[in-house]
Amino acid sequence: MIDQQTGNIMRLFAGLFRSYCRNRRRSTPSAAAGIVDTLETRVLLAAVNLADEEQLILELINRARANPEAEATRLGISLNASLPAGTISATPKQPLAPNQQLQNASVAHSTDMINRDFFAHTNPSGVTPGGRATAAGYDWWTIAENIAYIGYFGNVDINANSRQAHDLLFRSAGHRTNILMSEAEEIGVGIRSGAFIPSGGNATLVTEKFGRRDLNPIITGVVYADTNNSDFYDIGEAVRGGTITARRVSDGATFTETIGTSGGYGLIVPAGSYVVTAAFTRNGIPVSMSSSVTVSVDNVKVDFDATAAVTVNLTLSSPTVAMTETGTAATMQFTVTRAGSLTGALTVNLNSNDTSELSVPASVLMPDGQSSVNFTVTAVDDGIIDGTQTALVQASAVGAVAVNRSITVADTTAPTFTVLDIVTTTLRPTFSWIGISNAASYEILVVQITTASAVFHRQAGITSTSYTMPIDLPLGTFYIRLRAITSARLLSPWGPIQMIRSRPLTTVEGSGRTETSGTFTIRWAAIPGATSYDIVVDRLTSQTRGFLRNGAVPTNSLVVSDFPIGQYHVRVRVLAPGMASGWSITALLTVSIQPTGVRVNAAGFGSVATLNCDAVNGAVRYDVQVDNETTGVSQVIRNVNVVGTSLAMPTLTPGSYTAVVRAIDSANRTHSASAPTAFVLNSSTPLTYAATTLAGRPLFSWITVAGAVRYELVFANASLVPQITLSNLTGNQYQPAVPLAAGVWRAWIRAFDGSGNATVVSNTVAFTLV
Repeated sequence: MIDQQTGNIMRLFAGLFRSYCRNRRRSTPSAAAGIVDTLETRVLLAAVNLADEEQLILELINRARANPEAEATRLGISLNASLPAGTISATPKQPLAPNQQLQNASVAHSTDMINRDFFAHTNPSGVTPGGRATAAGYDWWTIAENIAYIGYFGNVDINANSRQAHDLLFRSAGHRTNILMSEAEEIGVGIRSGAFIPSGGNATLVTEKFGRRDLNPIITGVVYADTNNSDFYDIGEAVRGGTITARRVSDGATFTETIGTSGGYGLIVPAGSYVVTAAFTRNGIPVSMSSSVTVSVDNVKVDFDATAAVTVNLTLSSPTVAMTETGTAATMQFTVTRAGSLTGALTVNLNSNDTSELSVPASVLMPDGQSSVNFTVTAVDDGIIDGTQTALVQASAVGAVAVNRSITVADTTAPTFTVLDIVTTTLRPTFSWIGISNAASYEILVVQITTASAVFHRQAGITSTSYTMPIDLPLGTFYIRLRAITSARLLSPWGPIQMIRSRPLTTVEGSGRTETSGTFTIRWAAIPGATSYDIVVDRLTSQTRGFLRNGAVPTNSLVVSDFPIGQYHVRVRVLAPGMASGWSITALLTVSIQPTGVRVNAAGFGSVATLNCDAVNGAVRYDVQVDNETTGVSQVIRNVNVVGTSLAMPTLTPGSYTAVVRAIDSANRTHSASAPTAFVLNSSTPLTYAATTLAGRPLFSWITVAGAVRYELVFANASLVPQITLSNLTGNQYQPAVPLAAGVWRAWIRAFDGSGNATVVSNTVAFTLV
């Protein structure tokens, strides 16, 4: 046959092969029974891949099956031409879905006919249409096949040839019967062109393989862009790639398949109501289109024309384009706005091109009728020193061109002190901080704010995470700043300020010492920055707090006086305008004063001797001890409860004695003993001689005699003849004012009381002067 318009040679051959070995029929589910298929796992099925011309023939076939009478009218024939009346009904037939196994078998047969130059349903090897379907893995109940070829000269016009092949097959009664076979559910279309001997030149060979299996119904169709406004699929209009998803309304179960290379798809689903969505990208814009269908027993066709997709324009805004890793500027509210259709809710997908700098929600929903929605962007505190970075916040949505906004993120990663506000009592404190992983060293800055000094101390190149001041930190308040430096010399910001309140403690010197006088000096360590000191002395002996308090000592020492005997606690703190250190460690001081002025008196040599001494500040009683030097007996008197400064000693017998006095304070603590005081009672006093450097002027000494009012010292010659008599000496020493003459001398002494009574003459002292 020769086509009258193109002059192409055309030939077709129909063969119908049906097997009723498997007579199971898919039953119509009963609505009354309320049967619902179980939820199926969502799986992304592989696409069935057809060439555009093969998809075109599939679309032509499905158009014919949707309205058989209209297709026959279009081609100028009756529906049952060359067939018994009623063979084909005008009732719409279910659409056919592409099947990869049938597709593979169809392509293989067209290729085989081209390669081996034959035109038949059974190939030279004896393989039939049913055999080919089985070999391709198709488990069929019904199988049918149409084949045709269109001969041509020159270059192939695949669009024209494909359409001619369909028209030719539909005009043929047997092929028309296969095309409109109500049992058919799936199809494969194989088209190959090339040199073909039976045509006498070139030919386009078409194989159509119709099949049926025991399956659920199929949602099928094509996704294309009707760029020529033909309201029909044409070669080159396929949307290639994307997904088709059917979501069951009753339970949300989803069934998904990839859109094929020719735009076709087929989803096998249980009966039910579905929302079918095609998601794909066109001209760089994500597109989503949906349609609702109800599936019962037969296949349902849902096509999507990409040119009908509603597109919107997105804009992305924020108050500023600068953020920081931390602080109030670490979060910012962004607004995404759509222009165009506001119909339907819009899911805006969000993204950060650098998630180490900016974090955004995965998506935000813009409700139906709303033109904008806000979301929060958060800067990421990455914990490393990397300087100011730039990141993009991106917004995209189905039907919209993706937009972005460039944001700078200032690096705030800085070393942080472990404690930000401390009081130090040491002059050279140690500062510690939390390190940064990529820091090579640190720089510390110490600023004294008390005196408004610019910089008190600065040190760079610190390689550890602690630093001890190499110089004394004076009393005052300081800001300590710290920053890190990388090996590439990238500086971190200065970290949070550490406030240091330097309140170094002083130390009282000589803690534990004993002072032998009530007047002495208290000293303590000088502290840098001090303007004065505050000293408190508590008298432990009398439990007197604040026995002495001086809050304005200008130097690091204080002279105190009139301190009674006893023990004291001393504390000192350092002062400066508006600040004070803590108190020093308490120092213990003891004031232990020796009694002075110890003397023994009597009314006369026959009277009772009385011991007297000067009062000791703070003494509540005294301890008096008298030893008999004549007999060698110690403590002939020991009285530890002498109240007052005198003690009568009636029990003493004539002789030579030594007396010692100790003061006792109110805490019953005995203090230092007085210097020993010698005295004589009712007896001669021993005379001693001591040469001096003064020629002729020796020093004579004797022990005080109790009751004596004067002493008589006699100087005699070697024959004991008195030469000089001194009768009114007082005290217990004598040194001649005029040198004695050279020669041999003798001397003795005796005491007289107020009644003129004299003691026995003392020992005679012999001496020679030259």
